[in-house]
Amino acid sequence: MNRVESLVKELQDAYDGEPWYGDSLRQTLDGILDGTDESRLRERPRIPELVAHITSWIEITNRRLDGEIFEVTDEINFRTPGAWADDLARLDKAHRALLDRVAKLTDAELDQKMAGKPHSVEYGVRGVVQHNIYHQGQIALLRK
Repeated sequence: MNRVESLVKELQDAYDGEPWYGDSLRQTLDGILDGTDESRLRERPRIPELVAHITSWIEITNRRLDGEIFEVTDEINFRTPGAWADDLARLDKAHRALLDRVAKLTDAELDQKMAGKPHSVEYGVRGVVQHNIYHQGQIALLRK
């Protein structure tokens, strides 16, 4: 397995696969509304905000992988959540786009600088995995 394949597997496992540490992000999110309506979810306001924030950073990384240089504003970083189903669809779409983008990279491209950043593409993408896992832990605690 080359570095790109390894990175894609890491992204997939953490998002909706079988990571070594337990549930994936989507497993943690699945079932949040089981037996309740969406208004109940708003009783836990941090979960929708965390999902919007996670999605924002996947989208930011996608934009940077496409060569876009921009400032991350609070508006980009902390988007207001919408309807829960729409937020999950946005998350899935952003994740699929990242997987597709990373799968097309070469190992040499992983060593190139991320657009507008001093770090490599690989470092930036691995940062998404770590960021997702960090906030997944917060969501798991809020679910309890």
